[in-house]
Formats: sequence, C-alpha cells, structure tokens
Amino acid sequence: LHTVVVDDGDVTQGLQLRRARLLFTGHMFGKDNYFKFELAVSPRDIGLRPEGTISKSPLLDWYFQFKQLRDLNVRVGQYKVPFNRQRVISSGNLQMVDRSIANGEFTMDRDVGLDIRSSDLGGLGMFRYYAGVYTGEGHSSFATGDLGLMYLGRVEFLPLGMFKDYSEAAFARPQKPQLSIGAAFSYVDEA
Repeated sequence: LHTVVVDDGDVTQGLQLRRARLLFTGHMFGKDNYFKFELAVSPRDIGLRPEGTISKSPLLDWYFQFKQLRDLNVRVGQYKVPFNRQRVISSGNLQMVDRSIANGEFTMDRDVGLDIRSSDLGGLGMFRYYAGVYTGEGHSSFATGDLGLMYLGRVEFLPLGMFKDYSEAAFARPQKPQLSIGAAFSYVDEA
C-alpha cells in the first residue's frame, strides 16, 4: 500500500507491505502425515513498532496433521482456530481485498492447541466437524498464562454435496447448486 500525504505544502510518502509470507508444507512418513510451517516477514505481520521492537513471532502457523482415519483427523500446533468460515479462508482466496469488519469482531484468530476433525464425516459427502482445546492465549503469546483454556466445537452440513467451499472467489460458474450451513461454539475459561 503506497500512501502520499500533502499537508501545508509538505509532501510525505510511505509504503506498507501488508503481507509477505514463506510457506513450507509437505508430508512425512507417508501421505497421511501432513505438516505446515508459515513464516510472516512483513512489518505488519510481526508487529514492528516505530521504535524498532517486534511484538509477534514470525512463525505464523506451524502444525502437524495426522489423517490416517477419515472420521478422526488430529491436528496439533499453532494455526487458525476453525471457529468462523471467513477467518479460516486463506487471504489469497478472499473475494474482497480484506476480511469483513464483522470477522474482526467474531474471529478467534490463531492459537496453540489440538483438535480432532473430519472433512467427510461418515463418508456421506455432507458433514464436517471440528472439536478442539487451545491455550486461549492467542497468536505469539510468550508470557505464561492462567489455566483457562479455550474449547471449540463446529459442525458443517453440506446438503447438496461436497465442494471446494473454503474459497470466496468463484471464477467459473459451478456445475450444480452449492450450499454449506455451519454452527460453532467456543468457550474460554477464565477469560
């Protein structure tokens, strides 16, 4: 984002790099053991302050996911908590430039934890679920916290069948109607 400010004849300019990330993904010891490491290197992502201090770790996402069982995948690490749909969608798959204002109010963002999930519960091609426990301290929390954990549950129902629904932009018209209905609940102990 490039800005130019003219104030009483003085002209100043600035360049802001909103996102710059390095992503490492792959499999280890078989195709069912997946890992992701994502480094955020833009000043905004690492919380660079005017005095030059950094408030967030550049390690944005890091997790391992074990997909041996269709109905019981395990994910452990730091990642986007699967509470609301728009937050989980990658910034590269948004329809607009950024997420909505409502997302900012209701997001759980990233946290360190463990969840169980299934992208096709029962093999029916209609149901997904997520159930997890997280530290409740959020992204890049270095301080010791209380014992208040965050608990999460989310279910999704796709009555017209599965489709690639974690992308807001559709550049081609879908061949059939698509619908996804979801509900989530989260509780943070000692919030």
